[in-house]
Amino acid sequence: MQENRWQKIGQVLMAAVLLAVLWGGLLGHLLLPDGEISREERRKLAQAPAWSWAALADGSFSRQFEQYAQDQFPLRGQLRTAKALTQYGALGRRDNNGLYLAQGQLGKLEYPLREGEVAKASDKFREVAERYFAGCHWYYAVVSDKNYYLAEENGYPALDYGRLRQLLREGLNEAFCEIPLDDLLSAESYYATDTHWAQERILPVAQRIAAAMGAEGRIGWQQFQTLSAGDFYGAYYAQAALPVQPDTLLYLQSEALEQMEVWYLEGDRRGGVYDLQAPEQSPDAYDLYLSGAEALVEIYNPAGEGQLILLRDSFGSSLAPLLAEGYGRVSIVDLRYLSTEALGQFLEVQPGADVLFLYSTLSLNHASMLK
Repeated sequence: MQENRWQKIGQVLMAAVLLAVLWGGLLGHLLLPDGEISREERRKLAQAPAWSWAALADGSFSRQFEQYAQDQFPLRGQLRTAKALTQYGALGRRDNNGLYLAQGQLGKLEYPLREGEVAKASDKFREVAERYFAGCHWYYAVVSDKNYYLAEENGYPALDYGRLRQLLREGLNEAFCEIPLDDLLSAESYYATDTHWAQERILPVAQRIAAAMGAEGRIGWQQFQTLSAGDFYGAYYAQAALPVQPDTLLYLQSEALEQMEVWYLEGDRRGGVYDLQAPEQSPDAYDLYLSGAEALVEIYNPAGEGQLILLRDSFGSSLAPLLAEGYGRVSIVDLRYLSTEALGQFLEVQPGADVLFLYSTLSLNHASMLK
């Protein structure tokens, strides 16, 4: 009898808590202004749909309103965190949808090695170099994703990075000069909540690359000042929903960089090396560096000479500014957005230019994305 009584009390309390959460969320939704961007999830939030009889009749209003209510729910972040903690803690999973936490770093499993994709990458590099960059100096560098430093030693499956490099080396000819980077990096070189390396931690990488291309002496390495653009919620923070601290988004500025002008193919627009509006206006604050994903970007340095052509994925966005002082023009190409066929229409190549293919192991393992 006493047991049934306590059982009923427990059920009533659970129901009361549930109602309090639901009604509290509803009240907060009504009182708080709607957000436009979720920094934590790195995306734009659904806004209140426009009401009309037609939208009501075809069901589009109800679908849009459901998404709007989910996105604008005041406790959305806390509920996502509770779900993630349940996956890791109560259910004992070592990863959640491929995401894991090790040594204070969030990572995402990348496995297995796709040898055919790496072969496509080497074929693409060779095709582009031979077609457009005859008479230039060819270099390539592989950026290991941070699983290289985290996954295997923490009991997670990892790529065979040695095999990846061997395949790439065998697929390229002797005209390509390899610039090794792994010994200069560690897990701490990357953002804790994102896949990318942090610009303020890769000066040794930039110095080695510049030295390999003969540009190291033309760059004032001591002139860089470290400035903050605020908190950075990386891609893994959004996906993992774990209660980890955001990174701090830092960037390296100098008087030389402030004098440079940047041209963007998309929109035929001009700007600076750093997009200081991105941390507030873009879902991805990493767009601070050269405005993020762009097909073709050119940095013009009035005090420099020569040309660097950087074919890259997103890791190149934060590296390019560190090399810019060494050249009169840095042409930054992303073959994920600009096809090989179209490249010759937009890119002017100076005789004897330095050409650097800089790609992460993540891109090399999915090289079909290169056009």
